Amino acid sequence: MSLPIGHVHLNLGRYRDATEHLRTGLDSLPPELRYALWTREAREALAVAEGGL
Repeated sequence: MSLPIGHVHLNLGRYRDATEHLRTGLDSLPPELRYALWTREAREALAVAEGGL
């Protein structure tokens, strides 16, 4: 559930919260899925959130 919440925080401009949720969501995935195609949007959102801190 952390990934969708992270996207919401990012869209609200809450970069610190977005970073926390997106990182937690990605880190909770098994290593073989962290760079799967479907996680690209979350990884890009994390980069944007980290840049907004």
